[in-house]
Amino acid sequence: MRLKVAVVTQVKSACGQLSLAMAEAVIGALHNSKYDAVVADLDNYGVVRQGHMDQGNDTSVTGLISGYPSTSLWSYMSGGDRPDVGIVTSRGRPGLEGSVQGLLDLLNIPYLGSGVLSTALVCDRLIARKILDHERIAVPNGIAVLRAAETGDVCSRLERELRFPVIVKPRRGHFDLGATVAGSLSELATAIESTIGYEDLLVEEFIDGTELICCVVGNEMPEALPVVAILADDDFRKGRAMYTANAVTEVVPAPVPPEQYTLAKEIAVKCHRAFGCRDMSSTRMISRGGALCVLGVETHPIILPRSSFVHAAQAARISLPELMDRLIGYAMSGGSWQRSLSHVLHRRDHT
Repeated sequence: MRLKVAVVTQVKSACGQLSLAMAEAVIGALHNSKYDAVVADLDNYGVVRQGHMDQGNDTSVTGLISGYPSTSLWSYMSGGDRPDVGIVTSRGRPGLEGSVQGLLDLLNIPYLGSGVLSTALVCDRLIARKILDHERIAVPNGIAVLRAAETGDVCSRLERELRFPVIVKPRRGHFDLGATVAGSLSELATAIESTIGYEDLLVEEFIDGTELICCVVGNEMPEALPVVAILADDDFRKGRAMYTANAVTEVVPAPVPPEQYTLAKEIAVKCHRAFGCRDMSSTRMISRGGALCVLGVETHPIILPRSSFVHAAQAARISLPELMDRLIGYAMSGGSWQRSLSHVLHRRDHT
């Protein structure tokens, strides 16, 4: 009997094209002999359109969902045709901040990746910095800016305490999506003024160095995959082209000294455990003068043929279909949100 897999995507979102591409990459990596893949396209009101992978000749996500009636995500997931496991490829807030994962927890449906707690923690840049600092993991110098602050007062403080250039990031989000680099006081004021009334901000010193990404797979015995070096153009480094394939060149294994390569793996595993991540994670670091600073952690790495996660797996001789088999195995082996929560609380009780 084939395992029923629900691939939850979100075409109508700020990163809809990325969500769509991830869903198609995941479906393409699932063997028909093992899995019955169902696509659930979530919109902002919790409504999905779904279609079976093996129905009809069109195996694209848009082809699978076209012509199917809409229903609520709850009704779809809790019905008699409920899936055995979920794969969340939505890059909108419901997928990145834990809402879809919370629903799957309530319905007792296992899914790939971390649960609500870990997902929410890494998505809040201010809280994530506190956790990394508690674990004695280096991060760039930075200052939190609350939305009620006056731009002039904030700029004066930042000019005193940080060195230009700086990078201005919304409080919530993954990696540098939505970030802006400011090289002067006037650029900083413009970046803050455009956002300050809507959301808290994090302003960090911009470190111009070698960027590394180390992905981790596993649970009780997490394994760091080969380290990837990111050679980026100016637009990428300034946060304007986070998902543009032509903006970066990836080199794996990263051409860095052996001791730094080993350190990057150790830091990635430490971050995976610190946030109670499950199944997979990705830690982004910057190298300057032999030292490594963590720029961010992601609980649901991008799964695309050209993504860092897949490149690292391939360097470890794990194909994309094999990677999906392994991740689904992790999800189905009893890893639940309770375990991630207990892990984080246990760490706090013993530190």
